[in-house]
Amino acid sequence: MTTVDETLPPPAAGEIRVRHTAIGVNYVDIYHRTGLYRLPSLPAVLGVDYAIDGIGGKTLLDTLGCVRPYGMVANVGQVAGDPGLLDLSLLGPARSVALSRPGVIRFMTDLERYREGALATIRQLQAGLRPTIGDILPLCEAAEAHRRLEAGQTVGAILLRP
Repeated sequence: MTTVDETLPPPAAGEIRVRHTAIGVNYVDIYHRTGLYRLPSLPAVLGVDYAIDGIGGKTLLDTLGCVRPYGMVANVGQVAGDPGLLDLSLLGPARSVALSRPGVIRFMTDLERYREGALATIRQLQAGLRPTIGDILPLCEAAEAHRRLEAGQTVGAILLRP
């Protein structure tokens, strides 16, 4: 991918020019372009297979829109607040999306499954799994980190350093 400066003619009648001030790159697109994932035949149905929402609130509803039909959303946190009652028509039939709300506390009470999950996580980390770090802030700016997460201003985890 390269950046190219180009001179464009002025917009024609009925057209507008839009200036992009911030542009993000979708990792799924990068994976397609590098050949890691093959593109589906057209017409393609866009969306990810699985999305994890740790923010809650309105973000959960936005996350539902990012998942392909028959995909799954796991809601594991409510930093932005509880999403409240969920209208089941948001899950299907048009979207046909599954929603899971696994509880960490419940998981921790099942020692055998907790150990199994911890070992699986350690194996993935040893194999090279790394989180996407969206930002690094000092611990004293934890409130700002939450504000950025709630506003969708970062992609990936925000690390807080003492």
